[in-house]
Amino acid sequence: MVRRRLVEEREDIFEALARKPGPSTSERIYLENQLARRRWLLERYPELLRRPHREK
Repeated sequence: MVRRRLVEEREDIFEALARKPGPSTSERIYLENQLARRRWLLERYPELLRRPHREK
C-alpha cells in the first residue's frame, strides 16, 4: 500500500517535470528533490511477492 502510493507520487512528479512549459527553476529543484526522496523510500520498501499458501 505504501509502495503503491510512492510509485504513484513518483509518476506524478515525472509528469510535472515533463510538462510544457516546464516548471520554474525553484519548482524543478523542489520536484527533483522530491523524486530523489521517493527513490530513496522505494529502496526501503521492497516489492513483496505473494507466496502460494502451502497446505499441511
